[in-house]
Amino acid sequence: MEEQLTPLLINSLEKNQNYKEVDKHILESYYKLFDNRKFLGNDFKNIYKDMKNTYNIDLQSLRYGYHNQDEQIIYQYLILAVINENDTKKKMKLIPLIIYLDNDRIFYDHLYKINYFDNFVHDIKDYFIGTIKDSGVKVNNIEGLPSYHQEKEWFENYKKGIEDLNFKQIYSFIEGVERGFGHKFDMYIDFLVFIAYKYFFDDLVEIANSKNDMFEIIYLANILNIEETLNLAFKSNNYLLKFESIRKAVYFKSNNNQCLNLLKSERDLLKDIIIQLAQDKHIWQQFLDYFLEYPLRSVQLFEPMSKAILKIDKSCISMLIQTIKIDNHFNEDSKEALNSLILNIKDDEIQKE
Repeated sequence: MEEQLTPLLINSLEKNQNYKEVDKHILESYYKLFDNRKFLGNDFKNIYKDMKNTYNIDLQSLRYGYHNQDEQIIYQYLILAVINENDTKKKMKLIPLIIYLDNDRIFYDHLYKINYFDNFVHDIKDYFIGTIKDSGVKVNNIEGLPSYHQEKEWFENYKKGIEDLNFKQIYSFIEGVERGFGHKFDMYIDFLVFIAYKYFFDDLVEIANSKNDMFEIIYLANILNIEETLNLAFKSNNYLLKFESIRKAVYFKSNNNQCLNLLKSERDLLKDIIIQLAQDKHIWQQFLDYFLEYPLRSVQLFEPMSKAILKIDKSCISMLIQTIKIDNHFNEDSKEALNSLILNIKDDEIQKE
């Protein structure tokens, strides 16, 4: 069944332009909940339960349910009331509700565009940045397994991959997790990262620089779109983030996935990050080994890569030529994908090599 919450949210935001007066009294019950329950923003199990009991709305029902017109009306009233709240202290209390009502950061982006956060976000910067710094994600219940257990061996290989910056080794474990139970992202941290990117970018770069685990990198960048992730990676010195930003932009788990064309700004950032990777021969070889193993999974990579090649050391070009000669690339589809790299290189001497 088609997801319904996104069009409902977009419709609610469009309606706000036509409402001269909004009844903000609908938020009084929420403010009482906030004061009594002391919501910290990340206690979403209780927030969901309280919202269902207080307002009789359920986000799962709004996404895929039938005959939920009453819930839709309440949802829209809440959206409109939040947007039109002007009291700064009340706005801060509304953060858990904003997170609850959002879908695919559509609400966040709208509030940012109307400068909703401007008059209070700097007052709570230290709390937001400190919370992101202290946040993390752990792969539970593996270190306690017996040494002969298969998952224990995979996890040990992953940790060794992190130490050695061996990205095929790192992603072998990451992709296994993604094929299995997947990631369980934290909506509260997502919101804080969104705010940090928009208002405290340099602080977010510092946090990214300090992360030394790929799971933490993936969780940190979850809320960011492709261009934002690439931009953060370009400004950061963290190779884990640089690799993950490229994977997020161009890499697919099978050869059959389809993708939209990247924006010019995204392609330019990809080119700049590739140039950065080529400054370290070990990292460059890791990049080639991972992203060129299955060219059809990264077809969007080759146009910006062809531009990057014109600005990197010739020894790195030789490494590229050696890497693309492996047998994995000897099928017609892979040849076509790699041709888009070679033919886009506007340098006759390099093409001849």
